[in-house]
Amino acid sequence: MDADKAKEILNKISLEERIAAVAEDLASGKKRFASIEPHDLAELLGVPQPEQPDNSWSLTIYAERQTLEEYVDLDSGILGEIPEMLDGYASEKRSKTISTKCEAYADGSIDSFDFLKPRERALVLKKLEDRELEGLRDNGIGCVATYCLAHGSHELWFEGDIEGDGSCIDLRSPYDGVDGSGRNPDEWISYDL
Repeated sequence: MDADKAKEILNKISLEERIAAVAEDLASGKKRFASIEPHDLAELLGVPQPEQPDNSWSLTIYAERQTLEEYVDLDSGILGEIPEMLDGYASEKRSKTISTKCEAYADGSIDSFDFLKPRERALVLKKLEDRELEGLRDNGIGCVATYCLAHGSHELWFEGDIEGDGSCIDLRSPYDGVDGSGRNPDEWISYDL
């Protein structure tokens, strides 16, 4: 069904009936209302401010998870920071060893970070991830807003990418497969606002 006809059907019924109709449509797999643009569908279902989500939405900053090698490939200056990131964890002697190994990695003498113990590597990655998320937050990018409407046992989720000015240009609806499960933590790091 085309979007205008689908909107016309929903406009003729109450808000509660609209939510029920969309929930039933999704459950049935018919997708009669799937042609409605997500912002329009959100407005029809009473979702607050889909164009510029307010604090009734859940806001999370996401960044794609990277390996230590990928971080260093993007910014080789990180090599000089690794020993500092382990201050308070590594002994002075261990810190000097790590510093020497980082220099060897920088000049190509070694080609892996196998010299880092698993816990050291995890601490460095955590600090790099925290720094990346903080940078995204400070610059107002990487933010995803989610909103859920519940009808019986059905949940209707909306998810939008938030621009630096707070506007939501790209909104996804339950018809786009948004189910509230969030992004895979094996692939993404996140920070809830």
